[in-house]
Amino acid sequence: MEPHLIEFDQTVDDVIAWSRYRAARLPDGRSKPRTRRWALIPFAAFILLGVGLGLFAMTREAFTTGEWGRATLTWIVVVSIVFLLLFRRRISEGSIRRFWRRPENARKLGRSRLEMSREGVNMQSQFAATTWKWDAFDRIQTTSDYVFFVLGSGTAIVIPCSAFLSEEDCREFVRTAKCYQANIERIPDEDPP
Repeated sequence: MEPHLIEFDQTVDDVIAWSRYRAARLPDGRSKPRTRRWALIPFAAFILLGVGLGLFAMTREAFTTGEWGRATLTWIVVVSIVFLLLFRRRISEGSIRRFWRRPENARKLGRSRLEMSREGVNMQSQFAATTWKWDAFDRIQTTSDYVFFVLGSGTAIVIPCSAFLSEEDCREFVRTAKCYQANIERIPDEDPP
C-alpha cells in the first residue's frame, strides 16, 4: 500500500471519536489527570447529606404551610442537575448526531481522500478540497482506532484506522506523517499510544 495516500469514509462516529478524544485530553494532547473516584466519595456524601437535609426540611415545611412552589422547584433543579451529571456524555453525543443528521451537514461527511507529501496534506471530498502545510498541524496523535492530525484545540482531520489494510500500514502512515511534520528522513519505530 502507498503510505502517502489514503481514502476513507468520514462518519458521525469519527466526529464523536474526536469529541471524546478532546474531552479526555489537555490542549497540548496529554491525558487529563484522573481523580480517583473513591476520593470523591466523602465530598459527594457531604454534599448529598446537606442537600438531602435541606430538601427534607423544605418538603416538611411545605406539608405544614401548603406552599409547594419553592419545594417543587428545588426538587426539579436538583433532579435536573443529577440527570445532567449522569448523562452528560450521552446528551453531548446525541446533540452531535442530531447536528450531523441535518441534510446540509450530513452531505459534508462521506468519502474523503487524504494525500501527504513533504509540502503538506491535501484532503479532498465531494464538496471541498483543502491543503495544509505541515506547520499548520500542532501534532499527530493516535489511538487504537483513529489517527488525528490536530490543527488546533478544536479541529482535526480524523482518519479511522479501519481505512488501512493492516495495523502495520496505519503505523507506517503515522511514521511517515510525523517525519514529514518534523522534516526529517525517518523516525525510529514506535508503537502508537
